[in-house]
Amino acid sequence: MRNSFFGSSIISIALPLLAASYVNTASASDVCSNLKEDIDAIREGTGGLPKKYDGSGVTVGILDMGFDPNHVAFAVSGDISQSRVKVFYTWKNSTFALEDLSGFTTDTRNSYHGTHVAGIAVGGYSGAGQYNDGNGVRTYTAMPVFGVASNADIVMLGAGGNLSSAQLKEGAATLTEYAESTGRPMVVNISSGDIKGSHSGSGDGVTGSSLADYTGKGPIFCVATGNEGAVKCTVSAGGGESDDECSFGIPFTSSQIEFYIYTTPRLKAGVSSEAQINTTMVEPMQIDFIVYDSTTGKICYSRNIYEIYQKCANRGIAGSIAATAYSYTANSDFDSWFTSDSYIRVSVCGCVHTTPPATMGPPLLNDRTEWIFSVSTLLKSADGSRYKPGLYIRTQKGEKAFGYTTSFSGMTSHGVGSATSTDGSVTYPAWRDGSTDGSMSAIATLDNVISVGACSAVSRLGTLNGNSYSASVQPGEIWPSSSYGMNTSTGERLPHVVAPGYSVVSAASRYYDRGYAAFAATAACDGESYNWIHETGTSMASPFVAGTIALWLQADPDMTVDDVKEVLRNTNVYPAGVASLPEDDERRLRWGGGMIQPLAGLKYILEKNGTMGIAGTDADSRLLVEQYGREINVFMAGTDRLTARLYTLDGICAATATAESSEVSMTAPSASSALYLLEIISDDYRLIRKIIVR
Repeated sequence: MRNSFFGSSIISIALPLLAASYVNTASASDVCSNLKEDIDAIREGTGGLPKKYDGSGVTVGILDMGFDPNHVAFAVSGDISQSRVKVFYTWKNSTFALEDLSGFTTDTRNSYHGTHVAGIAVGGYSGAGQYNDGNGVRTYTAMPVFGVASNADIVMLGAGGNLSSAQLKEGAATLTEYAESTGRPMVVNISSGDIKGSHSGSGDGVTGSSLADYTGKGPIFCVATGNEGAVKCTVSAGGGESDDECSFGIPFTSSQIEFYIYTTPRLKAGVSSEAQINTTMVEPMQIDFIVYDSTTGKICYSRNIYEIYQKCANRGIAGSIAATAYSYTANSDFDSWFTSDSYIRVSVCGCVHTTPPATMGPPLLNDRTEWIFSVSTLLKSADGSRYKPGLYIRTQKGEKAFGYTTSFSGMTSHGVGSATSTDGSVTYPAWRDGSTDGSMSAIATLDNVISVGACSAVSRLGTLNGNSYSASVQPGEIWPSSSYGMNTSTGERLPHVVAPGYSVVSAASRYYDRGYAAFAATAACDGESYNWIHETGTSMASPFVAGTIALWLQADPDMTVDDVKEVLRNTNVYPAGVASLPEDDERRLRWGGGMIQPLAGLKYILEKNGTMGIAGTDADSRLLVEQYGREINVFMAGTDRLTARLYTLDGICAATATAESSEVSMTAPSASSALYLLEIISDDYRLIRKIIVR
């Protein structure tokens, strides 16, 4: 939770051009198995593409730590004496300072994270080396461990430690200025973040919230969702057409943990919702600290959080020792319920993301304004204790609450069912465990970023010591710790896209000094040894997407973040078993917008821009399409191999034929009159046209 580095049956025609969006499916194994083939086809200009795409003319910015910028992975393909790292900055004296790469080692010896991330996005070494892909160590003349956009320019910003808000702000500014100075399109990868802050897209309280000042206005930012997808750390209530309530347990801990709850501001009695609302017209939602007595089966204590904030000394309640130490209001019951040094404190309670008034007066509310509660607890006891601490939330019609803890302990129900207060006047619902939905990094919920989750694309993996293993997360399966959630203001489900992040092989810094696990690959160049290693996390998935976007930007340098989202919506796929699930099923939610399809996305862009065919003006004059009922004959002058495919409008391939000649024939399925899409592919040309079969 803390600021950390996160670590085919797919059709080849861009049918989404005919509709706003669609859900394509593939088998669980196929959903990822075509990715390497996709990238190979894109770089080779095959698969129906008019040319090769390798990221040329595009800049990829990496804001990270643990860089080895002189690693051979970042050299020009075929000439390791030339680097594609155009500039390298390190964090010095509260700014990013330009470094001379000649003789430079690393921004920190405590990590290889940045090197690994960059290698996925832009690695380009394909020379000789040794590699174990899970089937034993082999020697290659062209080692298959390079990255996605293998000829893109590279800009690295080495933080030298976990990225702070200041580093993210300065890094975004530096990268934006660089992109403007070169006039080249840029995609930026950020594989860092934490859950803390509003998830409404406003940026309030978010580490790196100032990144929002740069998103959507220049470089396209890809952000990892985080690795807390297995932690039950969130809770939500309300949002419907009736009142709602929930109770959830606070874990016992021996150190302080934090809870943050963002809610809809509640209008005070008598305030019209039609008025221009300011902060004096709203009040906090009902949130109570409660204690359950398992012996009596009753809620034996309840205190409103806002009341603690307003009326308790130093905004806290504590046992006898903690009350003296921190000047909190003493409650002797804490000594027996928990321990005498236990406490609960409310440090923040009020509106965030407000609008300054036109004239003097209180701040105005807007559509992103929230009321925030920040609660710290240290409640010591054994899990089997008689007394269980929790929080109770009650919303009114239309109100919403979203809360989370930064503790890896998550939230627990303590096994408490429905219960009443001691006097029987209040009934509380059964306590909930926390949820994994909403576990994502707050920075990944900002407006105008591409958020990325992680799945597996490997069935086996191995190391140079000869060990080989079957992957514990198989291709087409989501990585269980991949975080997911939504923008709590717009309701947009996140991540936008899922990409390979489980056991990904990429470059490792030569200067990391804490010792390595066994490497997956190695190469010797000019007397230097360079290594590649397995890593897992959404940190690894995000640069795959960034590299893919670099390929797309080569095809369309004017693409914006909204354009990228459109491509993702219309070409991502789900495993067949996932796509058939209800949209609110957790297994479906974890996949967010679906699995990236680099080749389908590139074709979508080319077709949308009308650049799928060869630029020559004689293309149509070479083509002849004849119909005889259901028989379709295609002739293309000047080619010795021709493929024709017929698709229904919902994406099903109805017929296909290939001939080693300039002419190919096929038969449409037996049916009544229907409109199809005819795809025609030769070595140097690709065309899609509508055709009616009667």
